[in-house]
Amino acid sequence: MLKKSWLAVSAVVIFAVVIFAGPVSVLSGTVLDDLDAAAPGLGVYVECLDHPSEVFEGATDDAGTFRIVVAHDGRYRVRLRDAVDEGCAPVDVSGRQSTGCILRIVRPRASITGVVRQQGTPQGGDHVAAFNQRELDKDEPMPERTVQTDLDGKYVLHGLRPDQSYALVIIHHGRLWPTDLVVTPPFDADIELPAPATLAGRVVGPTGDPLTTRFTVSCKDADTEDDADDVAVEKTFWSRDGVFRIPDLRPVDWSCRVTARGFAPFHFDATLAESEVTEVSVRLRSGASLEATVRTPTSRPRSL
Repeated sequence: MLKKSWLAVSAVVIFAVVIFAGPVSVLSGTVLDDLDAAAPGLGVYVECLDHPSEVFEGATDDAGTFRIVVAHDGRYRVRLRDAVDEGCAPVDVSGRQSTGCILRIVRPRASITGVVRQQGTPQGGDHVAAFNQRELDKDEPMPERTVQTDLDGKYVLHGLRPDQSYALVIIHHGRLWPTDLVVTPPFDADIELPAPATLAGRVVGPTGDPLTTRFTVSCKDADTEDDADDVAVEKTFWSRDGVFRIPDLRPVDWSCRVTARGFAPFHFDATLAESEVTEVSVRLRSGASLEATVRTPTSRPRSL
């Protein structure tokens, strides 16, 4: 009796495995918005044309794609709420795979407007970039919109999503000037850039004589990741007295290096202040022992 019962249970288990492990029919597709961007998190409804009572549901993933398991092969209608059209043409599911479907939606759009100024003066010709907050988590974020200011410093960032937050970044005289502004459109965001700072100095060789050969000064924001190739400013100088001057910098902490052929790279940090000139004295050597002096507006010269 026990043996028969065990056999019966085993048969049921095997039958169930065969049912649930069998191949399934899948209908797949993509949902894009009016700007051809992926539309994640949207509900998709599938109706069997041969059996209208059979309705299946799914949702798009982060890439805007969906895969919905249907009961069997056949012809299906795919619909999406707020779609521009009535949905895809009838989709054939054959061999448990579908012919595919692309749906489009029109998202509501809004704008961020404002004026860019520096020391009260409108900054015409600057660029304003709006980065979606989710985009900033990527290794190489891309702005959703970029626009150039007019002669009065005015800008209008059209076509932004009113349900998303955007970080605003200024490209001022060809250099990135991040701001602390994170806004949700529609929004009027006037941007006041801090007064620029200047980094200047003199480079000498091991004997203390001015460096008369070419040398390069490279700087980056000290708060960025430690990547030697990720520089915000890089300029090459060649003068009789070894002097250099880099104007129009953001007044923040900078991490810089001086390089010249035949000498070891020299690294230094400098804190730049608005409307001030920060002076740096650099002595290059062929060995690893390097020294410099940074003169700030609020302190005496100090050796590095």
